Amino acid sequence: MVNSPSDNPVSERYRKLKVDAMPIVEKRQLYDYRQLLNEYF
Repeated sequence: MVNSPSDNPVSERYRKLKVDAMPIVEKRQLYDYRQLLNEYF
């Protein structure tokens, strides 16, 4: 097998990896299902 030029990696300058800001994680408000049922009906 002959090593053709296309098999060699190309030495190019790549852009640096950009990372987005961390996501905002909000705490969920926990509800009492019995109280919600009483308010609904």
